[in-house]
Amino acid sequence: MRTSLTHAFKAAALGLAMTAAPAFAQQDLEAQMKPVERASDSQVGYNVGAEATYRFTPMVGVALLLRFTRASPEFDFGGEPTTVNVGDVQFGGGLRLRF
Repeated sequence: MRTSLTHAFKAAALGLAMTAAPAFAQQDLEAQMKPVERASDSQVGYNVGAEATYRFTPMVGVALLLRFTRASPEFDFGGEPTTVNVGDVQFGGGLRLRF
């Protein structure tokens, strides 16, 4: 298991006012939107991963990767702190060629 530095960015609309309108009426949503608040945070998290390689010949093979990452940055929107879990399971694969 290794530690990693994760930087996250989040934007949230503080509110959105919607009104009913006749069919096919054009609405100006921009005028009705409340201000958007932006926040970012860097947090130290962790990652765990494994990779396996299988060779068909001494020069050609394939590889599979499985990795899990997680960090919990805290955002402050309107004076209310919100913790978000970022990171997830990652899968990957590739062709290995040796020269």
